[in-house]
Amino acid sequence: MGFLSKLFKKESKEQPIEEVEQDRDISFKTEPICESCGLGISEEQRVKTFNGKKFHLKPCWRDLRKLAKAQAF
Repeated sequence: MGFLSKLFKKESKEQPIEEVEQDRDISFKTEPICESCGLGISEEQRVKTFNGKKFHLKPCWRDLRKLAKAQAF
């Protein structure tokens, strides 16, 4: 009887709910964008702000500073 009851048993319609990944790429967040190179600035990177524009501290801001000194002298 156990075999027949398992054979004719109704299967439950509930499917396991898969959790949505919380660690997805969070590129849709409003990351500041470097004005020099055009790449996004992540949270770990240091930022230099000048005239309301944000720059990577290394290497973009340092390159701009060296270029400005070269043009001035």
